[in-house]
Amino acid sequence: MSTQTNMTNGNPTKLLLSFAIPLMLGTIFQQSFILVDRIIVGHLIGSNAFSSVGATGSVSMVFTSLCLGIAIGSGIVVSQFYGANDEDGTASAIRNGTIISILSTIIVSILALVVTRPILILLNTPTSLLEDSINYMSISMCGLIVVILYYIPFSILCSLGDAK
Repeated sequence: MSTQTNMTNGNPTKLLLSFAIPLMLGTIFQQSFILVDRIIVGHLIGSNAFSSVGATGSVSMVFTSLCLGIAIGSGIVVSQFYGANDEDGTASAIRNGTIISILSTIIVSILALVVTRPILILLNTPTSLLEDSINYMSISMCGLIVVILYYIPFSILCSLGDAK
């Protein structure tokens, strides 16, 4: 019995919903993790730490989204080769997408570490939060590679039709 769903046959609305709902639920769980993280930081470390995390949220999201977009977007190329039944092209796209995702994440992380202070100053981050905000961003950006290393195989599996 095959557990794979053919996304090219059937009712498009039903197929898209069956594919999108688990992804949306995953996003909700991910956002819940962020919320719990901020609650823990606020209660255990203090209000300045909580405010520092909040001050870096939008800046961190820009860099993280860029890296995630590259990692997940590389799956588009994989799926095109896979859909064309081109095994060599699929393998090459997986290999190249992985290399590009890792290298771009390293470059973006380094760039983020360099420009965090000027961006936070430009955003009028209070001076009492600036150093903690920079420290939090440094930790976040150094850990971004770990997040991307999760999303690379996730993207590959999704592009090959296994989104579970």
